Amino acid sequence: MIYTASVSCRAASLWENGWKASSSGWSRQVVITQSEVICQGIRLVEEREKKLLELDATLARGIADADPGRTHPADGVFAELRARYKGLIEGRDE
Repeated sequence: MIYTASVSCRAASLWENGWKASSSGWSRQVVITQSEVICQGIRLVEEREKKLLELDATLARGIADADPGRTHPADGVFAELRARYKGLIEGRDE
């Protein structure tokens, strides 16, 4: 299979490395075997699954904290943040 990759770079060294200029930028043909495409697809799926597992673990920890009431009321947290950042801004203006 032949895939064409396009980049927005317009460096002269691209010409020396097999890149061709066109009206839409630089491109070159890259030969990739079917097995390479499948391997890359599998790698991307595995990375996504890993991120989803990490997200699930983070959500589970948050739920585990919330269930026994280890939370803070939003009004208090926002008031503390407003006061903290207001102090930072006022300190910078002086």
